[in-house]
Amino acid sequence: MEYLSEGPLNFHGGELPRIIQGARAGSLKELVTLAKIWESLPNPLGFHLIFLHHLNSSAVPTQPKSDIMGIIEGTEEGRAFWSLWGLGSMGVPLLRAGLKVDPCGQDIIKAWPGIFKWSAFFYTSHVQIDIASPQKKSMRGVVRDVIASCWCSLAFSESAKRAMLKTRGVIDIAARLWLFEDDPEEARVTQIARGIPIGTLLLKLLSDTDDEADWDNFISATSGNMDKIARISLSRLKTAFKAPKFASNPGECIAILSFIGRLCCSPKPEILQALLDNGVIVVCIKFLIRLASVVNEGSCSPDLRAEFVVPMTGTFRILLLCLEDTIGLPWVLQAANAGLITAFVECSPLFNDISHDDYTTVSATISNTIPRYLAYWGVVQAVDAAFLKLEKTERFLSLRRSKAWEAFNGLALLTARRFRLVGQYKQMKKKATTCSNPRCLKVDLRNTFRKCAKCRTAVYCSKECQTSHWSDSKFNHRRSCREPVTEPEDPEEYVDFSGHDSEYILLVNIYETRYNLTHLKHLAATEYPDTPRQDLVVVIDYNVVPMTCKLDLRSTWMQTYPHLFIFPRGGRLPVLDFETTTIIIGRVPYAGKGTPQYYVAPVPGGIWNWERGRREFAATDQITEIIEQRRKLYCGI
Repeated sequence: MEYLSEGPLNFHGGELPRIIQGARAGSLKELVTLAKIWESLPNPLGFHLIFLHHLNSSAVPTQPKSDIMGIIEGTEEGRAFWSLWGLGSMGVPLLRAGLKVDPCGQDIIKAWPGIFKWSAFFYTSHVQIDIASPQKKSMRGVVRDVIASCWCSLAFSESAKRAMLKTRGVIDIAARLWLFEDDPEEARVTQIARGIPIGTLLLKLLSDTDDEADWDNFISATSGNMDKIARISLSRLKTAFKAPKFASNPGECIAILSFIGRLCCSPKPEILQALLDNGVIVVCIKFLIRLASVVNEGSCSPDLRAEFVVPMTGTFRILLLCLEDTIGLPWVLQAANAGLITAFVECSPLFNDISHDDYTTVSATISNTIPRYLAYWGVVQAVDAAFLKLEKTERFLSLRRSKAWEAFNGLALLTARRFRLVGQYKQMKKKATTCSNPRCLKVDLRNTFRKCAKCRTAVYCSKECQTSHWSDSKFNHRRSCREPVTEPEDPEEYVDFSGHDSEYILLVNIYETRYNLTHLKHLAATEYPDTPRQDLVVVIDYNVVPMTCKLDLRSTWMQTYPHLFIFPRGGRLPVLDFETTTIIIGRVPYAGKGTPQYYVAPVPGGIWNWERGRREFAATDQITEIIEQRRKLYCGI
């Protein structure tokens, strides 16, 4: 085991010709020395040919000639093993040469069949076996490191990487090396990995392929368990950023985050779903808060500050993928509750160190994603709670002077507006309700209404309204009262938003229509001058920032999109007098599997006689005071 010693080698520059000659001739002692020192030589490129010379594909045995300890001896196996070790250090010289330079690519491509066959030989004979001896288990970990490090170094060459991906079995072995890279029973006795998860780095091979066959091989190698892939990835990330060495060496986190980011972009959507189910959003937010604390508290040296920018940007990119490429509402709620806004504020001192494009990505969740979901009751309350917590942090006080202020301030102002409606909605739900008779729809105190004795859901302001609704010739409650409440065919169809969300969106529809009434009247006069007002619908798009408010023809929407609408009163649009009713349609971000994206608010009597600024509901002085308090807290006014 003396060759595996971590101590410094007794080497003098004058001995280099002897070492090179001995290594080329196959002397194991000189080959080991060269494998350990060649990357530190002034001009190391070129020595890789010596290692490639000892990896002849025709010399690979069918059966191992020695056990796992024997590969360090002076056999053909030993020379091949140490040649793989030497190639495992080649990434450093290649980085020095510049990643755009590929000085060894053609040599590697030519020798790759031998490299792969020897790697596969050592994997099947010395890694993929059951071992009981602790010493041999440790040696198995070394063999695993050597194979993974060698392949990682070769992958720095773009041409070599393409050749590797074309080789059947590469992804399979790479996935298995990744699965066991942190096996606690197999302690590493080499410095070859340099504190970086080389198994994770190796799987970055997948970053250059969208071939589903490669991903199928990766998934197959991990027993097809998406949950296991996600769980291992996130567990390793948590371990890495909680470790004390993170403050001085973020390289491990950078490698793991890069791999997780590639998993999020894989052509297999099941992997992203598994990551979400295992808490990737929460883990990433905790990582950002930990990173910010290391930088802001001065735990890292100024020279390392730039190294923390890379994982910060990558993590915000992962969060953006998770929130934008999925059914958004439950994950946006999770992000808001887990501290996404706090993480953004805490990381803000680093934003001056990144490019404009990177900042656009970093700020997208705050400036674009969350504002679109403020049409939902739950998101407004979660964001409001986050802002109230931020008031007590030191970072909030300096936020006005940072690059992040514009995005933060835009979200804060919109949240303050929508929080007003939360207060009004709560007051309304406590005290008021609406008559179920579509010809009435009177709003009054809840305790003054009477319920239908049969279904117990319809409520009426008077006996006359109840009688009229029961036997009305155009529409009647007799039929709907007898209809049982049906559940969705898919039990997950409506699980991602609550009844509060649905009712709140209807309230937001009315509020935004009143707020934009002058604009809507101008549109009606200029774009639809000859169209009767009752034939127009208001279309509010919350799925863009800033939201838009426009008019369209009622016939277009009611004929084309009725299956996408969510209506009040149990999912049915009440039959109204359309000559006096205005339909307001709100398009919101996707909320759940199979969930329509359009919420319809019918306004009996129409909107065209409204006056801008008129209160939709009787807001109390207390609510008005809360709005002003929120505005001051959020914006530091």
